[in-house]
Amino acid sequence: MELNSVTFALTVTLLFLSINLQAYTPVDRFTISCGTSGKSSDGERTWTGDRDSNLLSRQDGTVSANATTQSLFINQVPYATARFSRSQFNYSFPVTAGPKFVRLFFYPTSYHSFTRSDASFTVQANQFTLLRGFNASLNADAQSCMKTIFKEYVINVDSGDRLNLSFTPSHSNSYAFINGIEVLSMPSDLYYTPENDFGFTLVGSGALYDVKTNTALETVYRFQMGAAVGIPPQNDTGLFRNWPGYDTDYYLALLPIRIPVYRNCAGLNITVNPDYVAPKELYRTAAPLLRASPLVDDISDRVFFIFINGELADGRADVMRWNQKQKGLAVQKNYAVLIPKNNTRKKVNLKLQLHPHESNRFTRIHDPFLNGLEIFKISHLRSNNLAGPNPDPLQTPKSTDAVTVESRKSSGGGARETNIIGVVAGVISGVFLISLVVFLVVFFQRKRITKSSATSKCLPLLVKRDIDELMMCLPKNQVACLLHWQMKTSARIMCCERLRRSLTISDWRVYNPQS
Repeated sequence: MELNSVTFALTVTLLFLSINLQAYTPVDRFTISCGTSGKSSDGERTWTGDRDSNLLSRQDGTVSANATTQSLFINQVPYATARFSRSQFNYSFPVTAGPKFVRLFFYPTSYHSFTRSDASFTVQANQFTLLRGFNASLNADAQSCMKTIFKEYVINVDSGDRLNLSFTPSHSNSYAFINGIEVLSMPSDLYYTPENDFGFTLVGSGALYDVKTNTALETVYRFQMGAAVGIPPQNDTGLFRNWPGYDTDYYLALLPIRIPVYRNCAGLNITVNPDYVAPKELYRTAAPLLRASPLVDDISDRVFFIFINGELADGRADVMRWNQKQKGLAVQKNYAVLIPKNNTRKKVNLKLQLHPHESNRFTRIHDPFLNGLEIFKISHLRSNNLAGPNPDPLQTPKSTDAVTVESRKSSGGGARETNIIGVVAGVISGVFLISLVVFLVVFFQRKRITKSSATSKCLPLLVKRDIDELMMCLPKNQVACLLHWQMKTSARIMCCERLRRSLTISDWRVYNPQS
């Protein structure tokens, strides 16, 4: 079904038990460090330079240059060098048929003979427009801290075709550049709807929607919920996806939220089948999972609502029912929703809410939960476009773009506390696929951290009132980064919060974005 406005899909996956499976091994894998020669490494990947490479089709019209300034916090590979041109240049990759990750790495800074603000260009991959009139410096300046730009796409390549990337300056006074390119094959059923699958429900209409191979996807967001550090690419399932923990921009610090804490529970036995769907570590944390829960092993033990942009997507979300009580079976549940285009805003809010069932008549456990989240934009079927507008100059971070975990009292006299998981993410108009992954963990208990609890393999959670005891006031223009706070209990938190409130730990490192 073709949609002309914004649509996205929701995938829910539940995984149990332990089965020994092999991680995915990509058939096609290219990691290109542009503007260099020979081999180099960033600690995660081995990169190959593009000088004298047959992958770069027009080297005579391009130049390579080193960045005139390089931050200590930015990897030298692939960001220290780049390929530049004031005319179109192309890369062509010989690949097998099937879907591919295409990852682009940009470091918009000043290079010899190339002014930072003059970079404006279009990027195409075969028939798909990935970026149009892309102003790299504006996009980098719009980010709160990061000065590099990372773009990830999913593109299907037909049998006998090559994957062609073209970089075209927007006008005669501009130039195009690229620091690094990665092309990686993936399983055919990871994000595209299998041929024997009729698709999933379009929320509010009853129609079916499927992700076709004649479309391309752009990764917009990816999170490990409840984690502070996240999962780096080398610890993914062979696909080198990055699973960040909660990011600063996705907290509403003034809400009465419960703070999720990363736990390394060595004794927890987790299997993902097929194991390329997500890394096992993704399922060791969750939001909220904030208190002790009885064992969930039957249908209707834990039931919750799923709302997408205010529309009811599922009135009885029950993972045990979806997998027919087969605890070794992974479950994927998809939804699509239509979001009207907003002509007055470059970004609109995409909302996902998981609400508990308040009545004991429907379920005995009232806490929804979430382990991981991926959001993809899907190209328009007719125009093959994924490109969006550039941000406004000197754009400040939007406080409305947030991932929040809220708590509220139940209506039944206030005796029982229930949790709501809410996601509010800023997106441009288009079609979106959201993958939400879930692993049911029910035996953690929330308690105060004491010396005696420091020896536990599964560390207890910290809730907001614990954090309230660790507060001090910071200037409004500062970002407090708790990089490695270690209590006597060995509990670790890693977070980055814009605070108007407080924290009283000597290990807080304060970063001033104005300096």
